[in-house]
Amino acid sequence: KVTVDDFEILHMIGEGGFGKVYQVRKHDSGKIYAMKCMRKEVVLKDNLRGTKAERSVMSRLRHPYIVTMHYAFQCKGRLYLIMDYFPGGQFLDLLHKNAPFSAEAAQIYTAEVTLALEELHANGIVHRDLKPENILVDAAGHLVVTDFGCSKVHEDGDCSSPIRSQSWAGTELYMAPEQLKKDEYGQEVDWWALGVLAWEMVTGDHPFYHDNRKVIYNNILRKKLVLPAWHKKEVQAFLKGLLSRDPSKRLGASSGAKEVKEHPFFKGVKFDAILRKEVAAPLRSHALSGDELDVSAHSKRYTSAKA
Repeated sequence: KVTVDDFEILHMIGEGGFGKVYQVRKHDSGKIYAMKCMRKEVVLKDNLRGTKAERSVMSRLRHPYIVTMHYAFQCKGRLYLIMDYFPGGQFLDLLHKNAPFSAEAAQIYTAEVTLALEELHANGIVHRDLKPENILVDAAGHLVVTDFGCSKVHEDGDCSSPIRSQSWAGTELYMAPEQLKKDEYGQEVDWWALGVLAWEMVTGDHPFYHDNRKVIYNNILRKKLVLPAWHKKEVQAFLKGLLSRDPSKRLGASSGAKEVKEHPFFKGVKFDAILRKEVAAPLRSHALSGDELDVSAHSKRYTSAKA
């Protein structure tokens, strides 16, 4: 039986409303992991459903672009999830440093996230909070989708019927119009969020950003989106398709990832090779090295704190 005593805490690498994340080493194997440590009282009071969803998703899926959970255990006052550790930090930092991306980089990174969404949806899971902070970067520069605390998971494991929900979940800047309007919605909201991410990759800007929350709402519901004319027509069509305000007409609504992957935006992309990680990541993470102990890509605010 695995307990917290089986791990050496090396560095704190993150902190959220429900607890802290540490880089740890397992004593017997020497393997490096990320350990999410949550206070039970906070989880029970505010996020029991989210924590259950996160554990459910990560324990049952094994996919190159989705984070894997290896152990879960508890002690008197805390819950622990032991996951893959990625030295490249958050995709948010890669975006800030490199966007706008080259056409090839945008293609490959969008393809990696598309494959992750395909796997989630095939297993009856809607992420509902896809954003740059919830995508990690591995040592080689590939992307890994994480943070399933807002995910909607098919209760009965039956993936043949589509998931529908009306609950408020996610981050407003990446929410689809139907979520903001509290309409019933399904996995199409993840394709909308992919559209926002892809827009950020190709332009370096967020399509709906404003420092006023009401304006953000209005932008998502009504703002006319205009890409610079120098973007190729297939890029324009891809983003327009994903950011359709009518979820029934959104790219991915009729046949899911198959429809998205067949779009001309991905012309020349070999999805099978990307799935096998045979296509090199287009960008390096900003970690100082590929060493699994490297924490340089994580905020010094955390890594300099006493673990």
